[in-house]
Amino acid sequence: QQTVHNEPADDGTENEFNSETTYMYYSGTLCRNFTGICGGVKYLNNEITSKAEFKSPTFKSTSEVKYVWNGIGLMLGYMSDGFFANVGYYFMNSLLITEKSTFNSRRREFSGGTAYSLDLGWGFDAGSKVRVGPQFSYVYFDYETVKEDGDKDTLGYDLKHTQIVPQIAIWYTF
Repeated sequence: QQTVHNEPADDGTENEFNSETTYMYYSGTLCRNFTGICGGVKYLNNEITSKAEFKSPTFKSTSEVKYVWNGIGLMLGYMSDGFFANVGYYFMNSLLITEKSTFNSRRREFSGGTAYSLDLGWGFDAGSKVRVGPQFSYVYFDYETVKEDGDKDTLGYDLKHTQIVPQIAIWYTF
């Protein structure tokens, strides 16, 4: 997603504002299938990056904010005739927020707490042992601690995130 806005300044020159937001979601599951029921490990990484730039004939300012959620955990699932559902519990989860601008920068890492996901999908047969299809993931994170400038502290407030992520999934069964 990108936005560009040009606006004339009071002296007739143009000011320009550009912004761009990118989304990157990926996850991986390794699951041992026991006649439809499967258990295994799960990893996810979700990133959102927003960049902005303001330019005038006499001034330029930039900023970037990046959010990175990730988790490693265990999953239990069910797969039958293309239908797939699993629940993941992440015993390691974190949110890293980095902010950079013309004037300052800041890095905060939130961790601890609870994280889980629910994935539902349908895989169409794409060859021997391979399925491809849509998958929807619901992800929940909350956090207990924050680390900023090397200092780790307990959060004095609730910080929770939920995400609903549509994806194209590839399943390889073995």
